[in-house]
Amino acid sequence: MDAIKIDSLTTDLKYVVNAFFESGTLSCYTCNTCTVECPVNKTVGRLDPRKIVRMAAFGMKEELLGSVELWLCMQCRKCTNVCPQKVEPTSAIYYFRNLAVKEGFVSGEFVKVTDEIDEYSQKLRQYIYASALKAKKNGERLNVHELISGAIKGLNSESETSESTENGFKIDKLMFGEFPEAKFVQCLTCRECTVSCIVSRSIKAFDPVKIMRTCYVGKEDDLLASPELWLCISCETCTEVCKQGVKGSVLISRLKKKAIEKGVLPPETESEFAEIDRSIHEIRAELITRAWDKRKEIQSFDLTSEIEEVIGI
Repeated sequence: MDAIKIDSLTTDLKYVVNAFFESGTLSCYTCNTCTVECPVNKTVGRLDPRKIVRMAAFGMKEELLGSVELWLCMQCRKCTNVCPQKVEPTSAIYYFRNLAVKEGFVSGEFVKVTDEIDEYSQKLRQYIYASALKAKKNGERLNVHELISGAIKGLNSESETSESTENGFKIDKLMFGEFPEAKFVQCLTCRECTVSCIVSRSIKAFDPVKIMRTCYVGKEDDLLASPELWLCISCETCTEVCKQGVKGSVLISRLKKKAIEKGVLPPETESEFAEIDRSIHEIRAELITRAWDKRKEIQSFDLTSEIEEVIGI
């Protein structure tokens, strides 16, 4: 790549983005924390929030709007949560996505397809984790490819995934559970965490409030063998948005560890489930890239056939 000729660029772009979203882009000193913590970058190495912020600072609008990287972002806000300078790469990416539609780089139909891919990816995770937990309880080793193939076949043959239908339980007294550092007893059930959670948007069965209230009444052991814990992607958005200082992400992390410590799940579960998420990230990135390549004729993009081609079934 040739050196960027700064004199030929319009650096006003960084001021526009900064003013529009108060995104703090002017404060970035390229420490790279956002990129290191980005779940997409960790798994597929194809999203660099720091680069996007710097490109905005250089005024590289055409290059930004013509990049598929904007659409690989899950909007989980992990980059924003970890930034020591309070820069908001998530907001900058959201701004450039809207600008890409406004200026004709992509169509509204393309945006709809990427939303469908994101929703499909989360439902795929739900389906896979339910099957994986069942296998682990039976003492079986996980075959990630078989799990994914089976889940895709199941999803493609159903109109929608089955949601959780757990029975309620009788509350004799409030027990407040464990993990005081998570501060979940302060939860007012305002549901801001659930509304903001990118997983909950696609999967009704995942509800941070439900997890916290289950622990509040001393029933956290009921969660240890539940797929719900493993659907969390640890983006910490629930913790960020909570006005009560409840740390939902901390609570879920502690519950995952407790499930392994108590022998509900074997020690290798975490690494095997990490492999599942890595594979799903790769599938999602490939699907979005394929949609991007077909953005001029997006009507020809068929999610069912594309996913089957990606996974080879």
